[in-house]
Amino acid sequence: MTKKAVVWIREDFRIEDNEALAIATQNHEFVSALYIYNPKNFDKKREAQKWWISKALENFNLDLKKLNITLEVQLGDELEVLSNLKKKDDVTVYWSKVYEPVSYTHLTLPTTPYV
Repeated sequence: MTKKAVVWIREDFRIEDNEALAIATQNHEFVSALYIYNPKNFDKKREAQKWWISKALENFNLDLKKLNITLEVQLGDELEVLSNLKKKDDVTVYWSKVYEPVSYTHLTLPTTPYV
């Protein structure tokens, strides 16, 4: 097993109940978190969403520092960034599953609210 682990953070900015982060810290001497900023993904987002992500990353970084974990933000395509990381470093990469919100557009809602 490698000494260094990188936890790829996508949209899960939790410290508690973050299985990828927990496994990495239990099994590796050095752990860092990586957020990949892909401009293609952000072109589709509204300004409020971009603001929320920036604030969530700031707060997440503060929480990580308390655990002696650094947060690195890299610009680029996810596959390219992760491939380059694996090529240059002897590192194990972890990530958590992203749970996309369920679309309820197919449901017909009642006209009167439930009480």
